Amino acid sequence: MERNAHINLSNSSNLSLPAGGRLPAAWEPHAATIMAVPHGDDLWFNQLDAVRAEHDALILAIAAAEDVVLLVPPNERGLLRSAPWASHPRVKPILCATDDVWLRDTAPVFARVPNPVDGHDDLLAYDFMFNAWGEKFHHLLDDGIGRRLGEHFAAITKRIPFVFEGGSLDCNGAGVALTTRQCLLEPKRNPAYSERDIDFLLKGLFGLQELVWLDEGIVGDHTDGHIDTIARFVSADTVVCHFAESKEHPSYMSLKANLDMLEGLAAEGVSAIKNVIP
Repeated sequence: MERNAHINLSNSSNLSLPAGGRLPAAWEPHAATIMAVPHGDDLWFNQLDAVRAEHDALILAIAAAEDVVLLVPPNERGLLRSAPWASHPRVKPILCATDDVWLRDTAPVFARVPNPVDGHDDLLAYDFMFNAWGEKFHHLLDDGIGRRLGEHFAAITKRIPFVFEGGSLDCNGAGVALTTRQCLLEPKRNPAYSERDIDFLLKGLFGLQELVWLDEGIVGDHTDGHIDTIARFVSADTVVCHFAESKEHPSYMSLKANLDMLEGLAAEGVSAIKNVIP
């Protein structure tokens, strides 16, 4: 993985989503669910067999309604014949080495960009650097997942020399997104970048008109305040926000600050966010 990588922010042509491009919202129709086979008994506290049984059931449940693209460790290719999902027509296994299964953070971030030749959208895959949430765990294999999935989906794949996880951003599908300072300004991710730098970078890459920065997430979260545990868009103008009822809760003050900020934005009418649901 690149070390001390840095993007030339003055070269904005390489940092902008192509005209007409869009980062979809989480609830929009999609082509498939991407999953990875759990492996490594130590990672699963010596419960790997039980974990795999539950995971296999989840794969089959999802495959009843849509395709599942399943990352299978190359050294376990025998699963392609023996696993409960092996012959399912909607399970699409591909060989790919991984460290963990948390593809929300390790898979590429996909956007849609118009193709002026055939009039259809092309798939754009942003392959960000991944360093296991600030070098907390092994990650060298997971850092290769973005490239592998970009190839699989025949996407226009762009390697971005910036540490970023999918769970650190939530978008409404209409150019507005949420994030946190606790995560994106954490020193072991991108220490050379200021908040202003990151704001500029992400707005360009994702075609955002508004990026709302909350401060902190839940105490003890190893992702350092990923937005997907705090606040999520449920429509283009509505956010559901996590809060704690008890003042004794260790995250009470930080969650209250997030809720107050979002409700303030909605009340002031200065944001695309119009409704906040605690």
